Amino acid sequence: MPNLNPYPLYQKYFRNPKTKLIVIIATILYIVSPIDIIPEFLTPVLGVGILDDGVVIVMFVLEILNWISSKDNKNTETRENK
Repeated sequence: MPNLNPYPLYQKYFRNPKTKLIVIIATILYIVSPIDIIPEFLTPVLGVGILDDGVVIVMFVLEILNWISSKDNKNTETRENK
Protein backbone atom coordinates (compact mmCIF):
# COMPACT_ATOMS: atom_id res chain seq x y z
CA MET A 1 0.00 0.00 0.00
CA PRO A 2 1.53 3.36 -1.00
CA ASN A 3 2.23 6.05 1.56
CA LEU A 4 -0.33 8.83 1.02
CA ASN A 5 1.14 11.22 3.58
CA PRO A 6 1.91 14.51 1.78
CA TYR A 7 3.86 16.06 4.67
CA PRO A 8 7.33 14.57 3.90
CA LEU A 9 7.12 15.86 0.34
CA TYR A 10 5.94 19.28 1.56
CA GLN A 11 8.85 19.38 4.03
CA LYS A 12 11.33 18.45 1.34
CA TYR A 13 10.33 21.33 -0.94
CA PHE A 14 9.75 23.83 1.88
CA ARG A 15 13.19 23.25 3.35
CA ASN A 16 14.96 23.50 0.00
CA PRO A 17 16.19 27.10 -0.35
CA LYS A 18 15.57 27.03 -4.11
CA THR A 19 11.89 26.06 -3.80
CA LYS A 20 10.93 27.58 -0.43
CA LEU A 21 9.50 30.82 -1.85
CA ILE A 22 7.52 28.94 -4.50
CA VAL A 23 6.03 26.62 -1.85
CA ILE A 24 5.10 29.56 0.41
CA ILE A 25 3.40 31.44 -2.44
CA ALA A 26 1.63 28.31 -3.73
CA THR A 27 0.37 27.46 -0.23
CA ILE A 28 -1.02 30.95 0.36
CA LEU A 29 -2.66 30.95 -3.08
CA TYR A 30 -4.24 27.55 -2.41
CA ILE A 31 -5.60 28.67 0.95
CA VAL A 32 -7.23 31.82 -0.44
CA SER A 33 -8.27 30.24 -3.74
CA PRO A 34 -11.90 29.25 -4.29
CA ILE A 35 -10.67 26.08 -6.05
CA ASP A 36 -10.26 23.10 -3.70
CA ILE A 37 -9.34 19.44 -3.89
CA ILE A 38 -12.56 18.69 -1.97
CA PRO A 39 -15.10 21.45 -2.67
CA GLU A 40 -17.09 22.59 0.37
CA PHE A 41 -20.42 22.53 -1.49
CA LEU A 42 -20.15 18.76 -2.12
CA THR A 43 -20.12 17.87 1.57
CA PRO A 44 -21.70 20.75 3.50
CA VAL A 45 -23.20 18.56 6.22
CA LEU A 46 -20.10 16.52 7.02
CA GLY A 47 -17.66 19.44 6.85
CA VAL A 48 -15.19 17.32 4.89
CA GLY A 49 -14.75 20.10 2.34
CA ILE A 50 -12.71 22.21 4.75
CA LEU A 51 -10.51 19.25 5.68
CA ASP A 52 -8.12 19.74 2.75
CA ASP A 53 -7.73 23.43 3.60
CA GLY A 54 -7.10 22.56 7.24
CA VAL A 55 -4.41 20.03 6.38
CA VAL A 56 -2.61 22.53 4.13
CA ILE A 57 -2.84 25.25 6.80
CA VAL A 58 -1.47 22.93 9.50
CA MET A 59 1.45 21.80 7.32
CA PHE A 60 2.23 25.42 6.43
CA VAL A 61 2.11 26.66 10.03
CA LEU A 62 4.29 23.77 11.25
CA GLU A 63 6.94 24.51 8.63
CA ILE A 64 6.88 28.26 9.32
CA LEU A 65 7.29 27.62 13.06
CA ASN A 66 10.10 25.15 12.37
CA TRP A 67 11.81 27.68 10.08
CA ILE A 68 11.52 30.47 12.67
CA SER A 69 12.80 28.15 15.40
CA SER A 70 15.83 27.12 13.33
CA LYS A 71 16.62 30.78 12.54
CA ASP A 72 16.35 31.63 16.26
CA ASN A 73 18.64 28.71 17.17
CA LYS A 74 21.25 29.88 14.66
CA ASN A 75 21.12 33.42 16.07
CA THR A 76 21.50 32.11 19.64
CA GLU A 77 24.50 29.98 18.64
CA THR A 78 26.11 32.96 16.92
CA ARG A 79 25.69 35.15 20.03
CA GLU A 80 27.09 32.43 22.30
CA ASN A 81 30.19 31.98 20.12
CA LYS A 82 31.12 35.67 20.34
